[in-house]
Amino acid sequence: MNEIIKLILSLSLSGSILAVLVFVIKPFIKHRLSKTLQYYIWFVVLLRLIIPFSFEGSIINQLMYSDKTTEMINTQGTVQQVDSNSVSILSSLFISNPQGNVANGVYNNDIDHSRYFTNLVIESIFYIWLLGMIFALAINIMGYAKFSKQLKQRNILASDDENKLLATLTKGKTNVKLVRNRFTTTPLLIGVIRPQIIIPDYKFSKQQLENILLHELTHLRRYDLAMKWLIMIITSIHWFNPLMYIIKKAINRACEMSCDEAVIKNLNAEQKQNYGDTLIDVVAEQKYAVGALQVTMCEEKKHLKERLFAIMAYKKKPRLFMFISILIFLVVISSAVVLGANVGVVDGEISESKQLDQYVVSTPEHWSILSQPQSSMSFEENGKVVGGLDVTPYYPDQPLSQLRANHTEVIESHSLEGFFTKVIQERLQQTPPAASGDTTVTETLHFYFIIEDKNKAYHLYFNAQDVDEQVALNIAKSFTLHSSNISP
Repeated sequence: MNEIIKLILSLSLSGSILAVLVFVIKPFIKHRLSKTLQYYIWFVVLLRLIIPFSFEGSIINQLMYSDKTTEMINTQGTVQQVDSNSVSILSSLFISNPQGNVANGVYNNDIDHSRYFTNLVIESIFYIWLLGMIFALAINIMGYAKFSKQLKQRNILASDDENKLLATLTKGKTNVKLVRNRFTTTPLLIGVIRPQIIIPDYKFSKQQLENILLHELTHLRRYDLAMKWLIMIITSIHWFNPLMYIIKKAINRACEMSCDEAVIKNLNAEQKQNYGDTLIDVVAEQKYAVGALQVTMCEEKKHLKERLFAIMAYKKKPRLFMFISILIFLVVISSAVVLGANVGVVDGEISESKQLDQYVVSTPEHWSILSQPQSSMSFEENGKVVGGLDVTPYYPDQPLSQLRANHTEVIESHSLEGFFTKVIQERLQQTPPAASGDTTVTETLHFYFIIEDKNKAYHLYFNAQDVDEQVALNIAKSFTLHSSNISP
């Protein structure tokens, strides 16, 4: 849950920054570069918004996992400075399962209940986002179903001459169907699997009909309908980001401009004029409802002037502009990669493995795993013990404090998801007994793998000063049931 929220936020931030970059350069490339290139630049933005590809050194990943000191409230209600070199910056904010933490005794010293209520509210963020996404998807899908049904009820078969013209233009290589419809006021293409070109039930000249079909077939050939669905899904995922709706409109406009360019690139001046006249004749008099996922020939009057200007001003670009176009496209792709997303920090490959009972654990390749008495092991890095693993009794009817050593204070505690059993992660501070005279405070990371049916827990622990929290989490994820065993 926590990781999903962080990933979505990082993708939204990364995609938004890239989109702003595109908006900034747009005035400089608007009339200089190919409309098709400008359209595909937006496709890179969409990929940045949805694909969690990144590397550790990316800007967004460094932003979320940067070296900085963060204030965290401990169970005593006092503020302490904690080194948040990795995931602690955001994991301290998105603590899941507060109800489970109550049962485990995490909030026992939360006198004013501020931590409990804060964690409870923050846990709700995930469900708010999830419900918003489901609602947005449902509205669009139901809108599409309603729109498709209305069209189907009013469809009229095209004439033989119109179908012959379609077959001539497609050379019989596509399964697209041509129909007329009294419900629509402008030509449109709908249906990804069973595509249909739907034209208003008006009388068109042969030249007008050819222009219409060329436009819609270009959309079909470039899979623009699939692009529309992708935009809808991404907009639903990022429904909370207001910039997403501006991006959606910009992509739709770029789609139509690039389609015009693809149609007219081989036309002479007179044919371009005829194509522009056709756009004027078929401009939509109405806006379609939400979810009407189709590509129309000309839906918005306010953008018609821009399209007509681009049509009449079109000329083939010199090779220098082609080189600049490729360079700008590569810059946008590079920017998407450099921005990145939230992937965490990994220190070394996990390679060293050892088995404890029927479980196996792996550590970074430069670590050593040493077996210890009483079913335990220790981890060493450059000859220094940095953590270990042991097994301890666990009684479900007792609080989680049964697993902690004496003289410890809980800084952070939350449940982890996606493991083979119940897992609790904690950050503790331990002080020696007062009688010892030692005032050294040690901060440690702990992962408790609770096997309730066997009344025991596997305790994975690390010295927080020596082991990055993301590395510790990766080792915890490697703790799994050995392949030779069926169940824990």
